Amino acid sequence: MTRHQRLPKALTLTLTCLMVTGMATTTRADVVAQLSARESYVGMPITLYVQVSGQGSGQAPQIPEIDGLKITQAGAPSRSSQVSIINGRRTESSSVTYAYRVTPKRAGIFQIPPLVVNTTTGTARTKAIRFSAAKSETGDLMFAEVTGQIGRAH
Repeated sequence: MTRHQRLPKALTLTLTCLMVTGMATTTRADVVAQLSARESYVGMPITLYVQVSGQGSGQAPQIPEIDGLKITQAGAPSRSSQVSIINGRRTESSSVTYAYRVTPKRAGIFQIPPLVVNTTTGTARTKAIRFSAAKSETGDLMFAEVTGQIGRAH
């Protein structure tokens, strides 16, 4: 074979490999954890959201017991999926969001450690999250002060 005859075969093989790898979609799951607030008061819950997105979503995360915190599940998981077809190319994405009520039992700085989520494609971890809780000075009371000016009638 001459050099010009081998070039189309090599080019065809290279383009085929690029097309196959380009059409492959990611199968790993991404896991992100976030809090509804970075500061709270003793006895006042904040919400921990754990979102598992990608095609490998699986089981709910295991939330460890943390000294000084009461953590309970806040309802059923929220599920979302999206299908896009652009120029004949189909892409799919889905996510599951788990919500947990985190209630500080005492004042202090707390850290929720990295959470482990078992997915159909392996194990994924979140980053650790820190937040603080203070003792409320007013308890359940709220103070309000209304000020204004009295204008003259014309």
